[in-house]
Amino acid sequence: MRARVRDTTIYFDVDGMGLVPDGDRMVDRPVLFVLHGGPGADHSYLKLRMGPLTDSAQLVYLDHRGAGRSERGDASEWTLANHAADVDALRQYLGLERIVLFGTSYGGFVSQQFALDFPDSLSGLILCSTAPSYRILADTQRRVSRTGHSPAARNLPQAVGGRPEDRRSAPRILRDHGTDLLAGLRRRGFRGWLAAHDLERGTTRQLVCRRTAVV
Repeated sequence: MRARVRDTTIYFDVDGMGLVPDGDRMVDRPVLFVLHGGPGADHSYLKLRMGPLTDSAQLVYLDHRGAGRSERGDASEWTLANHAADVDALRQYLGLERIVLFGTSYGGFVSQQFALDFPDSLSGLILCSTAPSYRILADTQRRVSRTGHSPAARNLPQAVGGRPEDRRSAPRILRDHGTDLLAGLRRRGFRGWLAAHDLERGTTRQLVCRRTAVV
């Protein structure tokens, strides 16, 4: 499915029931937006692993602006601010009030930006294999270089993302828009739950928490 929002077209897919029977009444399940990595990847690789969560939530997968099946547009528009705003625009398009975000890798950057820009639209935040600052690129490069395990370490910033043209733009996107997101969340007094989820082990580790995330 596609939604025309904010002068672009966002591809999305929905998995699982939003309303489920509970005795003689129907109850709402939480809606979990799943944000993929990149920049340049798409949501498809997450579907097999995230599918079991439909037992407890309705999942909304989407491709970020410029990625996957969404409209590419101009590369100058592929920013964290736009990607986060696109998520909120899709939330409104679907007629939802507050959503839970699951962000992995670059999707974790977008999720944190969303929490900063649209806190009233967020009921929960789950981060997987991501970081609160673009500096993770330089830090990882230094660590790998010290161990000598990978001669390709000097090319690490170019290894982010999917398509080659998007890999080249990824470091710029993160440098321009991805600084100290977690610090910003703390300054704003974020009151949702924030957790790190391990897809392989199926475990959730609390980071900054007002409620415990059970996944």
